[in-house]
Amino acid sequence: MSLKSVMLSLLLSQALFLCGLPLFLQLLLYLNPLVIMVVWFCILLFVSFAVLYFRGETVRVPRLLGQAVLFGYSLSLLVLLFFRPEGQFV
Repeated sequence: MSLKSVMLSLLLSQALFLCGLPLFLQLLLYLNPLVIMVVWFCILLFVSFAVLYFRGETVRVPRLLGQAVLFGYSLSLLVLLFFRPEGQFV
């Protein structure tokens, strides 16, 4: 993966995240503040894979890193599922 692809991925994903930030902040009314980090991470991964695909590049991810990312993502989704912000009732 080239430095140019990394920079392009970061630039595009951050621009997309900032454009949708007003919408994402509305999620804080119903969900844990961790939702912003999960949305950011998902946008970053999606844009990175899209840039790599269109540029025809590949990247090798070490197994341990892949497992750590999957564990962290799963843990954050569990927190979003089972823990509500203070003072919120359904």
